[in-house]
Amino acid sequence: MSETTIVDMVRRSGISSDVLDRIYSTYSDSPNLAVEQICKFLDSKQYTNKTICKTVLPKIKKYLTSIGDYRKKGWGLEVVDILYSKYNPTIKAINTEYDRLVNPEKKARVSDLNTDAIVNWAIETLKNDDRWHRVSLALAVVSGRRMVELHGENRHFEVGNGIITPIVNGRAIDKSYQFPQTLVFTGQAKTKSKDDLSFQIPLLCEPQLFLERWNNLPPERLNLDPTIVNKRVSTLISNATKKLRASLGIKAYKDSRDIYSNMVMVYFDSTNDLSDKEREILKGHLLGHEMRIATSERYGK
Repeated sequence: MSETTIVDMVRRSGISSDVLDRIYSTYSDSPNLAVEQICKFLDSKQYTNKTICKTVLPKIKKYLTSIGDYRKKGWGLEVVDILYSKYNPTIKAINTEYDRLVNPEKKARVSDLNTDAIVNWAIETLKNDDRWHRVSLALAVVSGRRMVELHGENRHFEVGNGIITPIVNGRAIDKSYQFPQTLVFTGQAKTKSKDDLSFQIPLLCEPQLFLERWNNLPPERLNLDPTIVNKRVSTLISNATKKLRASLGIKAYKDSRDIYSNMVMVYFDSTNDLSDKEREILKGHLLGHEMRIATSERYGK
């Protein structure tokens, strides 16, 4: 592929899947050269660094890490790692700015919520309410799962054994924690690990109640392609639960994740003497963040 051809293609459509496929066909043996071509395009556009890091790179990552062909996916993972390493200083600066300006406000708002009352509402909803919009929000509150993890395709839940073993660098660590009720969850979003990797997660209600209500969601609202979850689910839930969320003090569906993690971490803090690193790993595991830390770092104290 000539450099001119790449420029002509991206001028019309940006770094689209077609362009990435063409880059792969030419540079499948050299991820570094592929990254050079992508960076040339990014440098030629008048994007801000924030736009590149918050919008363009995630789109590239989403496509390259969701490819079915394992050879192509392996190449894509390497390209993504190189790209992100190049922009890592900028990403860190953006995240630092977010933590300085946005996180304190968000944490203050969530800390003011009556989380006990919200969890109690969620449990009562799962027991007595048949409105699927509310059931979906309640399932999110008690499990901390993303909307796409409740309504997307290839998701699976089953009763757990009460033992939480966090996943770090794609593997279970050598330390476990107990929680009264757990689920085994397969199909975590936003991860580069194996799609069939299972995670045991704490649950704020009886597992059988969760499974019954999740399985009884309308069939047309389950097992959806992730790209259409927003169209088939998100807008409907937002409109149907707007007044309810206001009365509960919840600004958005995804606030359920903070409510869930705060409640669960209160339990872990009360039953374990956690180091800062353990808290980081546990909270990342609860929220389904793919934890990657240097192998030289200890998981405990």
